[in-house]
Amino acid sequence: MGRVVLASEAGTGRKVALKFLSASFDGTARALFQEEAGLLSRLSHPNLVKIFDYEETPEPCFAMEYVDGPTLAEAAKAADVGRTLDLFVQTCRGLHYIHARNLLHRDLKPSNILVTKEGTVKLLDFGVARVGTPAYLPPEALGGFYDRRSEIYSLGVSWREVLKGQKLPPYFSEVLDRMTARDPNARPASALSLIKYLNRHFPQPVPISPEEDEAAVLDKPPWVERDEEKAFWEAVEEAD
Repeated sequence: MGRVVLASEAGTGRKVALKFLSASFDGTARALFQEEAGLLSRLSHPNLVKIFDYEETPEPCFAMEYVDGPTLAEAAKAADVGRTLDLFVQTCRGLHYIHARNLLHRDLKPSNILVTKEGTVKLLDFGVARVGTPAYLPPEALGGFYDRRSEIYSLGVSWREVLKGQKLPPYFSEVLDRMTARDPNARPASALSLIKYLNRHFPQPVPISPEEDEAAVLDKPPWVERDEEKAFWEAVEEAD
């Protein structure tokens, strides 16, 4: 939808990424671009890119955090199993933060997940897409249905792609299988549930803050004819 250029902030010298909307796009695209800037400006989480400023003239543009580091695919390729699982947990934290605020990313894919040189995952480019990238969309999206479980699918497909050919712990393979189930009712209900399930297998469970746990996401999606799946993920909740 737009081009991104590297710039330095006047006065501080801080590097920022400037995202511009192409002049060829119409008013609808301009509104979506402004919406992305607005969404990002109201969010603050270590695993989301930060937005610093938005300008309308001479062309729509916003300044955002510059991520100086590899893509998720590059980072995962060079990582051992422990580091891979850490990157996965970070992506889940960022996604859960979005979902807990009743927002959707709408375009989850490996190229929209970067990793800083310090090893922090950053989700970016959400709020603009209304359809997403076909290769990462779940089956139900073709019929016009899209919710948090659809994003769990897209995240699972993304991770399957970047980990292709790598040997994974059986419990992690099971998580990816559940995430990419064709039936949305067979997928985990939340990104937080994924972390809690993995914690059952980690020697040292990753901490989950009360703030992260505040959204009762298990109660939000419909559980009609999902008794077995609901019981599985509620057991994960109770175990932690």
